[in-house]
Amino acid sequence: MRKYILLIFLLHLFLSHYVLADSPEITGIIHYHDGFLVLTQGSANNTTQLWFFEPGKGFKLLNATFPNLTFVHSNGERVLLYRNLSNPYFPDFQLYTYDGKLHFLGNFTGIDDLYDASAIYWNGEFYFFFEIEGTFKVGLYHWYAIVNNSIYSLIKPSDIDKEYSFACTWLDDSCYLGDIQSVPHGYLVVYTPFSSYWGEPQLVKLNGSELVIKNLTEDGLSSDWVLPNLDGHYEGFLCFNGTHFATIMHNANQLLFNNSTVWTRYFEIINLNGSYRLIPLGSIPRESNLSLTFAGTYNGKWIIRKDYWWKPEKGQIPKWHRKVLEYILISSKGIEEVENATDITPVCRKNRPQVVFIGRRPVKGTLKFNGSEVTVNGSVLYHKGNAFKLPFKPKIADCGNGCLLSDGRRLAYFDGNGVRIVEFPGERSLERSYLAALGIAVIVLLLAWRLRK
Repeated sequence: MRKYILLIFLLHLFLSHYVLADSPEITGIIHYHDGFLVLTQGSANNTTQLWFFEPGKGFKLLNATFPNLTFVHSNGERVLLYRNLSNPYFPDFQLYTYDGKLHFLGNFTGIDDLYDASAIYWNGEFYFFFEIEGTFKVGLYHWYAIVNNSIYSLIKPSDIDKEYSFACTWLDDSCYLGDIQSVPHGYLVVYTPFSSYWGEPQLVKLNGSELVIKNLTEDGLSSDWVLPNLDGHYEGFLCFNGTHFATIMHNANQLLFNNSTVWTRYFEIINLNGSYRLIPLGSIPRESNLSLTFAGTYNGKWIIRKDYWWKPEKGQIPKWHRKVLEYILISSKGIEEVENATDITPVCRKNRPQVVFIGRRPVKGTLKFNGSEVTVNGSVLYHKGNAFKLPFKPKIADCGNGCLLSDGRRLAYFDGNGVRIVEFPGERSLERSYLAALGIAVIVLLLAWRLRK
């Protein structure tokens, strides 16, 4: 009898293993129209299925053999997805969009030999994609715009400079070669040609159905590098006051190539539509230890700081020191006044677009529902100062028409007032499989009992 009991136990374990293998793993959730797209991957046959969940109506299977993709970002009507090719060579990932149909955008490089990374930005209307070239040419980027289901090549490295070109992507504020900010219907980008290393602002704008690239630089002028100040914070390049951008322009190229002896500086104010105005700031002798730095805004005025730099006497650590000589206050009318005050604390505001993808991975954005932030800590969801207990600790989640959360197996839905369990279609088949396994075990037990008699 013990042999039959052992046989039944082993059969039960064997069947349970395959039953659990059929349980769908939930690999992705993203908001889409009035509901959510859900990706599941069955571990038994390595297939990916695309589902649509609409609160109050349940699940609908959209594609039972969907490619093994990962959600990147959704605007509610269209979803950006990617596939990691696991390729040690270039290209190493693919991009797609989905709007009821899957659209292939192409093969791209995520990280190059020197670990510079590609990046994709979203400004609320279209994506701006910087693709790293993938060679040992430090920081070369190919510019693309992804509009609806199409991708457009904007600038190749060879288009910007005869040799090489740079366009920094502002990864974790470690950028020192460029800037990117959001404007209505477009982006304001500062790139750096290899031959000069000085920034040149460009406007990339969607005008109806046409993509327009506009140079915002006067001939012979360029923008400052972004460098950390003495406090370790980055300053310079483009600052935003809520209605306009501004930066300092200078004749650095003439100093480098035409043997000019003075720095000629201008303050450039850029309108959101791309028009701009130059305000002369005067000149500084090339060999002097004076500098003008755009520090941001203070009390509604643009602030430029005039500094004097020196090194200590010999024998000490050769580190540059700075003394603030004065602050230049500028409005839309021009230079208003010069102050020697020490209590001015300007701030350089940025109007950054949302980063949705870096290297080979999506970047998680802040969860929001009805305009308010949603945060999850362990198995507790917080919204508008209220705490809601979840039945599990979520690994993936997204919000749109409510919030859908999952730990990879189970689902829960938050509607703003409470949390409820969502039954996934695969769970019902799982219950049936358990019943079948139990039935087989009972049959084997009966057969064993009969044979013993």
